This record gives sequence, C-alpha cells and structure tokens, in this order.
Amino acid sequence: MDCMLPQGGDSVTIIEVTRDVGFGNTIFIRGAGDGLSWDQGIPMECIGSSSWIWAAHKSAGEIVFRLMLNDDTAFSTTVLSAPAGERTRVVPHFR
Repeated sequence: MDCMLPQGGDSVTIIEVTRDVGFGNTIFIRGAGDGLSWDQGIPMECIGSSSWIWAAHKSAGEIVFRLMLNDDTAFSTTVLSAPAGERTRVVPHFR
C-alpha cells in the first residue's frame, strides 16, 4: 500500500514485514539509524492481516535493525540491515 508512505523527493527507507502474528499482537522494530533504539522498539504500522511497515527518511548509509514480537521476543538473534532509500522485505519466523 504505497499510498500510505511518504511521497515526494525525499529518500525513504522502507522496511516491510510479512507475518501474521495473531490478533492483539504487534511487530516492533529496534535498531540504529533514523530514530531507532536498541533499548525500546517502535511499533510497525499494520497495513493488512499479515503486512507491517516502517518508513523513515534517511539520506545515506543504512539502517540496522531487529524485529520484535510485542517488543519483547526477537524473531532471531541476527541483526538485519536496510539500505537507505530502498524497500527491504522480511518474512520473520519468531522463535
């Protein structure tokens, strides 16, 4: 649903997650870059029954991140990265 994303000439980094986490659950993103923190997650926006999105303006570099279920369970110990100005799609399997 690109209509919900920032528009214009800005460089937008988009992280899109495909995962049904069940009613009442939320996927959070933690990391470094563009306002992210390793200590507290930011809830991703649910845009469908199994689609979540986080978008940020980032002019250079990359965003490193980890996805969390309800901001307390990591889907993996692996740290992921998203290049600035691009869309990164992830299909996590929570442990």
